[in-house]
Amino acid sequence: MGRACLTGSVPGFEGDMRAFYCLLSVAFVLNGCARSDPLLLATRSVPVEIQGARLLDWITPREMLITSPAGFALIDPETQTVAQSIALPEQRIEALQAQRMVHQPGTGTPPGLKLPGTPPGRHSMGLRVTRDRGLNRTFWYSISHFDANPDEWKLRLWTLNDDQKIEAERDLPAGPWVYKHGLRKVFKCFSCGCSCYEKAELKVSQGQIFLAVWDSAVEEEHAGIYTYLEAPGQEVRWIRVQAGQIDSFAVAPGGRAVAHIAGGQLYVTSLTRQPATNH
Repeated sequence: MGRACLTGSVPGFEGDMRAFYCLLSVAFVLNGCARSDPLLLATRSVPVEIQGARLLDWITPREMLITSPAGFALIDPETQTVAQSIALPEQRIEALQAQRMVHQPGTGTPPGLKLPGTPPGRHSMGLRVTRDRGLNRTFWYSISHFDANPDEWKLRLWTLNDDQKIEAERDLPAGPWVYKHGLRKVFKCFSCGCSCYEKAELKVSQGQIFLAVWDSAVEEEHAGIYTYLEAPGQEVRWIRVQAGQIDSFAVAPGGRAVAHIAGGQLYVTSLTRQPATNH
């Protein structure tokens, strides 16, 4: 393709075609640069022979916490060994449950957390909380429902220290799961609207943000676990690192891997940043 800029020749149209091939070549190169993936992903799976197992937390590099109707258990993804029927302190159980709950401002939430305004007819998913043990910080967040206009959608994130004082507040942009849609999806979300059939959960590890989106109103092409990449000289965007309808997940203590359980398998995906390429 590169030679077309120099030698492309078509009788009667030599000048025009030469310019056309040259522009096409440049567009191809620029598009290749823009679409280069900043993450190298590697996924492996190991069997989990526990009925109804759900992944709750990634405690240490060699210990993941799962829950099932039989109780709590630890699994080592390297050796595939499982320690069943472990006892968790009541405080730990309450902290895990709090991460799955929706909170309303003023009902046990830190002062100063205000839900972002939503246009008429839109709703907020309320306030949720998660913990980054590596940075020793608590993160509260609020998410607008996915059936919003991308320009209206908000994911507001507050960073709190151990004194429950707000250190930072920011809004993150919409990902590919938020888009304008027509009647086809409206009918799919009958009868109480898409907001009844969409779920999301955010987790942070060493400052790296991960978000899982799923449920029946989230298309397969969008459902999964995303990470938010923002680095100097690179495009700021959400990148899907695990695909599928994922209703619970965990992030490695260092923020360099994610995991979930589906179909009796534990899927672990490692994330390696690719060096920025100068063109």
